[in-house]
Amino acid sequence: MSDAPDWLSELAASSLEDVTEVDGERILVTSGSIVACDPLVFLSGADPFARTVKPGSYPVAIGKLSEGENAYAIIRFAERPIVRFEVARCPGEEDAEGWPGYGVDSGIGCFVDLEAVEHFVREENTVAEQVSAKVAEEGVEPGDVLSYHAAFERHRAELVGVDPLASLETSLQKKPATAVRLTRASDANLVAFRSGSGDGIYASFWGLDAKRRPICLVTDFGLLSPEDEDEDEDEDAV
Repeated sequence: MSDAPDWLSELAASSLEDVTEVDGERILVTSGSIVACDPLVFLSGADPFARTVKPGSYPVAIGKLSEGENAYAIIRFAERPIVRFEVARCPGEEDAEGWPGYGVDSGIGCFVDLEAVEHFVREENTVAEQVSAKVAEEGVEPGDVLSYHAAFERHRAELVGVDPLASLETSLQKKPATAVRLTRASDANLVAFRSGSGDGIYASFWGLDAKRRPICLVTDFGLLSPEDEDEDEDEDAV
């Protein structure tokens, strides 16, 4: 298997056809470590990519097909020429064959700084403990799933407000990407977008310059690979 899909070379050369790139939001990277995942399902357990970038604010764009589906999402770190792409791996995936990717079960993917994730998870664990205690005081049984969920959300809103991720679905009906600040403890944010045709496993790739410095990070939603390339991947997986 090659280091990246062939269409990424066309993207680097600005010759990619049948795709319109739409400006999204800016991602604020504070730690230099970037996570790509399904934010509604796998955020708390997601690992960052092994390669890091310089902290800063970077534009995120979405490559849209004429049918309206998202073909890719990209963060651009610099404007220098891209000379090669390599698959983005998380720690522990160095020897994994093929193109490891992240799973999507909600139809939404994202880019987010690791620091924002860590603060968010810690805060959410604390909030869950406090809210669960309130629900228990009210006498709602965990076995009554609907009543428990309603009571949990009500007490959560009273204590800390609405879950910052709750608005993603609605926001993405209006624009190709949406940004949310996950926590008051960090300025880093999360930028979310629709994941191609929906659920699946999607690989990401670093675009590198001649000195192997990161120029961009792209998540490929699998809609631009030609059939023969897909067949090659299937053969490699056997």
